[in-house]
Amino acid sequence: MALDVLRRRRRTRRAEAPPAEDPEGQGALLESVEDPAPGPEERAAQTERARRIDLALQRLPEPQRRALLAFHVEGLNYQQISRRLDIPLGTVATWIARGRRCLAEALGE
Repeated sequence: MALDVLRRRRRTRRAEAPPAEDPEGQGALLESVEDPAPGPEERAAQTERARRIDLALQRLPEPQRRALLAFHVEGLNYQQISRRLDIPLGTVATWIARGRRCLAEALGE
């Protein structure tokens, strides 16, 4: 889902480079392990997708955007969102469902 990209962006970690000197001769082992980091094409695609998600989020009505981000990015449950926004639980569910549908349509998913 499109919001997974937002979550991943918050959790992205960079791999540390191996030490320049390898006194125990384990450098060959490290070189044989594939780098899990995305390549340039994948990074470019991720950046473009994140840009499209940001634009689609900006087009959502403010209440839907706030509810969606609270749920998918902040990790709040419907009850917590209901209390935070001081709205009924059913309204939270409706806003999140509508927001997801609008995002999916905007992203062609």
